[in-house]
Amino acid sequence: MHNMLRLDSFIQTEQIFSIDHGPSITLNHISVDATLVIDENYHNHIRRILKKSLPPSVQIQLLYAPNQVKINFQFFSMNFIFFRLS
Repeated sequence: MHNMLRLDSFIQTEQIFSIDHGPSITLNHISVDATLVIDENYHNHIRRILKKSLPPSVQIQLLYAPNQVKINFQFFSMNFIFFRLS
């Protein structure tokens, strides 16, 4: 079951999400392209359960907050913006 994926590419970037004149948050983005490497018998077993074949390659994308989250606040006039991560 392990070694089912052969990594073809692994890209990590940061993405900043922001609201005009408001807070912004920086999140990590990981994109992985991989080729499936599985035994034919196991593939047949999965095919019987799913009623279709697995694709030869997959793309996995993760978007997550880093250990230290960067949050930027902009305050204007007397309006306060509160942003909470849980």
